[in-house]
Formats: sequence, C-alpha cells, structure tokens
Amino acid sequence: MAKKTEEKETMGRPQEGGTTESPSDLEKYRTLPTSFNDAMSGAVDSSEVTGQSELVEQDTLCGVPFVIWDWKFQQGDFNREYINVQVMTADNRRLCFNDGGVGIGPTLQETEVGTKILCKKGLRRSDYETIVNGEKIKAHTFYLS
Repeated sequence: MAKKTEEKETMGRPQEGGTTESPSDLEKYRTLPTSFNDAMSGAVDSSEVTGQSELVEQDTLCGVPFVIWDWKFQQGDFNREYINVQVMTADNRRLCFNDGGVGIGPTLQETEVGTKILCKKGLRRSDYETIVNGEKIKAHTFYLS
C-alpha cells in the first residue's frame, strides 16, 4: 500500500510541502477587474517591461535633447549596413531610429560600446544635392549635435 504524502493548499492548488496562505492573502490574487479602466489601475506600460522603444524618423529628433543609451549595427537591404539607435529624450520618451547615412554610424562606430552620449541639441540635418546615376537629386545626412 502506497504511503500518502501531506499536501497543503496554496493559491487553490495543492502542493506537497508548501506553505498555506491565509484566505485574506489569497483574495488579492482572486480579485478580478470589472472594466478596462479598473484593469489599467496600477498597470505599467509594456515598453517599461519589454524595453521596446517607439520607432521614429530622424527629423523627429532634430533640436530635441536626448541621451543615446544603446545602438546596434545591422545588415539592411541591398547588403548595406545601417544602425539602430536607442534614445531617451529629456521628456522621458523612449525612442529609436534607424540611420544608414554617413553621419551618425561612423561617429558611433568609433565610440566605445556602452558609452552613453548626451546630444544636447538632438540631431542636426544637412541638406544638399548630389548626383546619382547622372541625375541631380536632393539628399540629406543626419549628425549628432
């Protein structure tokens, strides 16, 4: 005949050798929200948990103070490298942008990984004309400022 082991109930599930919480302790886990607003009470934004940043165009950050806290070089279309840059703005927005130009990438390539960079004036945009396939086109390059 098999010997029975003593089971204790925790969170409504029996667990061998577990500790028993009082009914009042269990109630905090069993209270269900009655509306979306009720469910949102005390919730944190998923970006705070996952670390996700809002992807923005570089123009959004021209003249906007921010700190670069991370960056990563990646392979893009047509076998061309680009950089993904993670920033925190002075008004506490967690943003990121991608850049494949000759301004930001080379600067960060020469910066030690893990260095936080304060850009007091955000990004600076330089507009110019260039020739591509014999045709004059408008172009721009972004720089840290």
